[in-house]
Amino acid sequence: MPLGEYEIFILLEGAACVLLAASAALRARQNGGQIGGAVALGLFCGLCLPLMREASHLPGFFALVAGRHIPCALGGALAGGLLLSLPWCGRHGDALFFWLDSLSLGLAVCLQCAHLCWGASLEWPHALALGLVFGLVPGLVRDVAAGDAARLLEEDWYAMAAALAAMLCLALLRYGLNAPTGVTAGALLMLALRFWRSRKGLCWQGIAGKGQV
Repeated sequence: MPLGEYEIFILLEGAACVLLAASAALRARQNGGQIGGAVALGLFCGLCLPLMREASHLPGFFALVAGRHIPCALGGALAGGLLLSLPWCGRHGDALFFWLDSLSLGLAVCLQCAHLCWGASLEWPHALALGLVFGLVPGLVRDVAAGDAARLLEEDWYAMAAALAAMLCLALLRYGLNAPTGVTAGALLMLALRFWRSRKGLCWQGIAGKGQV
């Protein structure tokens, strides 16, 4: 991967760390968690993404080992933990979490698939399967730790939207587009699909009775 694309890729992964950490800390605080625990959970979820990729010993990037993503995850966790202190967040906290969760999931899955396909030279079916696992784990950890029903199992349109976003990302890579463009397109598709399903009233069917988005 050319140096310029590598730097953009790392920036996108840093943004995903921020969003994953912020969504986890925000949800923990909404469910009554203390600020310290919420920040710790956010930091863990934010670092899950690069940690799993680099712990797999696949050739590629080692931005986490170099310390580049730790400030991103910590900043996101602090922001998410403190958001409920803002006057407007109490009214719009669920909507804010919905968009943080949607964008972070899209980025996480597409970044992992792009790295596995292009950076680690896996065939696209293997990259898709492993990328989905890597991308979905941070949200699953967040839901279980925060006491929520796992959105991976309960939502009508969660893993499927992530899979379609990853497929678009991999298709664009296969036809010659660079990794940052493919990742961005996949993440935007994820947002569009989640927005469409929320407008249809089909998001969060399994947990709507608990007062969430």
